[in-house]
Amino acid sequence: MMRKGLNAEGIILEGLNGKELPTALNKIIMMEMDNCLKEFLLLVNAWRININ
Repeated sequence: MMRKGLNAEGIILEGLNGKELPTALNKIIMMEMDNCLKEFLLLVNAWRININ
């Protein structure tokens, strides 16, 4: 199963030619990607506030 869009799962599955990773590993990677994304967005927001 492939989802379209820029979610962690989709990127990883595309990289593996559509072969699914074990579900537990997928969930761990998704959580890590979510954490990185949240931290990145916090940084971007702080940077935008500093400019304005």
